[in-house]
Amino acid sequence: MAVVESAVYNLLGVFHKYSAKQGDNLKLNRAELSTLLFNELPSCYRDDAMRMLDQDGDGEVDFMEFIEFITDITTEIQNMYLHNFMKYRR
Repeated sequence: MAVVESAVYNLLGVFHKYSAKQGDNLKLNRAELSTLLFNELPSCYRDDAMRMLDQDGDGEVDFMEFIEFITDITTEIQNMYLHNFMKYRR
């Protein structure tokens, strides 16, 4: 499997690993989201994550809300990389 394809499947797998623990298996409740962030993204763990990620206000995070969060994190890391690259390139 190609690297990017594998990354996509890994993101799907991680989301569903945690969303399947309680209630709606297509959404993360507060406890599931907290556990996912603590275990899988410890540098991004925050107590107010649900408020930040739950864009439609339904008290849960669906896959689209989750993937937008992942996109934001990836964009921030890319921006830091570019900033550091340009800083040391001079």
